[in-house]
Amino acid sequence: MKRSPTCKPEAVHPSVPFERLRMKSLLGKFLALNVPFALLGLAVFFVVFENFGYRQVEQDFRHGSEQLIDSQTKVFAASLWDLDHERIQLLAESLSVNADVAAVEVADDFGEVLGSSGASVPDAKIPAETTPLGTVISRVIYFEREGQREPVGNLRILFSDDRLQRARVRDLAISITVAVVVMLTTMLAAVLAFRWTIGIPLARLVGAFGADAVGGHHRAEWNSRDEMGSVFSSFNEMRERQETAEQALRRSNDELEHRVASRTRELALARDRAQAADEAKSQFLATMSHEIRTPMTGVMGLVDILLDAEPPADMVDNLNKIKGATQSLLTIINDVLDLSKLEAGKLEIEKIDFDLHRMVREATELFAHRAEEKNLALHLEIADDVPDAVNGDPTRIRQVLVNLVGNAIKFTHEGSVSLGVSLHNGDGRPGVLRLRVIDTGIGIPKDRIDDLFGDFTQADASTTRKYEGTGLGLAISKRLVELMGGEIAAESDPGSGSAFSFTVPYVAATSEVSDATTTAPLVEFVGQRALHVLLAEDNKLNQQIIHATLTRFGHTSVIVENGAEAVKAVARGEIDYDLVLMDVRMPEMNGPDATRAIRKLSRGNAAIPIIAVTADAMEEHRRGYLDAGMNACVTKPIDRNELARVINEVLGENIHVAVEAEQINETSSAVKPASVETAKEQIDTVDDNVLAFLGELEDIASSD
Repeated sequence: MKRSPTCKPEAVHPSVPFERLRMKSLLGKFLALNVPFALLGLAVFFVVFENFGYRQVEQDFRHGSEQLIDSQTKVFAASLWDLDHERIQLLAESLSVNADVAAVEVADDFGEVLGSSGASVPDAKIPAETTPLGTVISRVIYFEREGQREPVGNLRILFSDDRLQRARVRDLAISITVAVVVMLTTMLAAVLAFRWTIGIPLARLVGAFGADAVGGHHRAEWNSRDEMGSVFSSFNEMRERQETAEQALRRSNDELEHRVASRTRELALARDRAQAADEAKSQFLATMSHEIRTPMTGVMGLVDILLDAEPPADMVDNLNKIKGATQSLLTIINDVLDLSKLEAGKLEIEKIDFDLHRMVREATELFAHRAEEKNLALHLEIADDVPDAVNGDPTRIRQVLVNLVGNAIKFTHEGSVSLGVSLHNGDGRPGVLRLRVIDTGIGIPKDRIDDLFGDFTQADASTTRKYEGTGLGLAISKRLVELMGGEIAAESDPGSGSAFSFTVPYVAATSEVSDATTTAPLVEFVGQRALHVLLAEDNKLNQQIIHATLTRFGHTSVIVENGAEAVKAVARGEIDYDLVLMDVRMPEMNGPDATRAIRKLSRGNAAIPIIAVTADAMEEHRRGYLDAGMNACVTKPIDRNELARVINEVLGENIHVAVEAEQINETSSAVKPASVETAKEQIDTVDDNVLAFLGELEDIASSD
């Protein structure tokens, strides 16, 4: 773009005297903006001048008042000499006619008041004194007799300042009005001058910028040889440079947009892959849980049936070992699921009131038998200042505690395991509960302590082979403790034992909790009345186990193999079922879909209580079952007592009651297998299924 030679202003250089002279014109424009401040000073001057005028008015007021009182002293002299009280009072009242007189007081030379008018006259010095009520002027009254002046009394008058103040306000208002008018007029003139000399040029410059904003490139023209002209010239030069830079920037932006679009596609693809991997992981964990828990249900169920059949003593020991091994496998599965939920941030901490003493005692009693088998002393000590009721997550605190005590007993061959609970209150800080487990076991090398709380970590590889375990327990415990706002630590010396401790914030309970100090050995539930139960389960062995459990409680059951058959059975209404036990994963129609279909039935028992029987222990999936319309969930392997409690809760009735072991009539309701050999064959088949699935997991892990 070429410049017009007629419009281009000359460059300004401070070394040229003439240009310096022109520079002063812009300074003059700037100084013109300060005229309002000068006018403001003028207004202040007017105000000050008016104040001096007020002083003059005040002096005139004082002079007139003194003249009035001096003239009145002569009038009162004769009356005071004659002690004419009536005339003195009339004269005092006549003075009140004067608008400036607020009060009058006439006294004899002994100070006795002989006449007054208006309010009381404040005490004041002679001859005059200003008081809050006004100005008090006093005079001594003399009576001339035979050429001599004798004092006969005093005259005191209180003069009101109201007229003086009104005059002052009026004069001040006039002065301020004049000053404001002059100031506004001057400011208007200054604004007009500024608009012509600076505002209009700047508006044109802004207009040029605005034209650029809508996509054009325009020169800014202003025929002036002062500093404003230099600004316009510099602006036009800048515009040409900017146009060149914008062309280069557009080229760069096009290239950058192409790169960003490409990178966005890559990130979206990576996000989709990550989401798919997360979903696959969740699905894999759910499948793993289901496929392992399902045969475990058969193992544990058949073991319970065999134990109910009163087998020989040597077989009882073997059956308990099978049950213990199955429980160990279940613990591993739960640890893997907990770790997955912790990593995904989906594990939530409860905050409820509970009995801490009772929870700790019950957790310790779980290991009493194991400690007795190893000839270990198991001690529990709860400090006196630890309250019974606290607020927190009893399930997770119990989980950490069970892990630490279980590890202590596992790695201790002789001596003792001690659990201590104490309360620590910091200086001005919230208190914490500290739970400490001390053992006399094998100990841990100091250089391995920091690694204990890592995933799948133990002191050394031989520990896994000798003592079994996955190394997940401490890792999960650490994350749970931190999630509850506490800390976990370990101290140990090889051969001398170990001490593990963890803290959780102490929060006092706000409600009453159970004050029971002992727990009766409630090991079994018995049925109070028979129920008609519809069982939807596709696994033959699980059908047998659940049917046997229901029969043990005195209930009758009808078995269907998928959700579609369950919907038909409820819809027909041929049997008045009390509840449905619904497996979640079944062919043709799964449990949640079958539940939704039952809830939509127009005939039959659409509101029948439905309990999900699932090997999927993931919490987010359990919530989905409840959202589908199921009333509750029980997890495989099915625990008889848990099933009884859930049925009671769903039906809102104590269908089953808990009793001690010796109160159960084993022969009245226990269902015995056809033979011990048949049950053993079924267990062998289930064990083969578990081993086969674990082999598949190993193949999947090795392929990764």
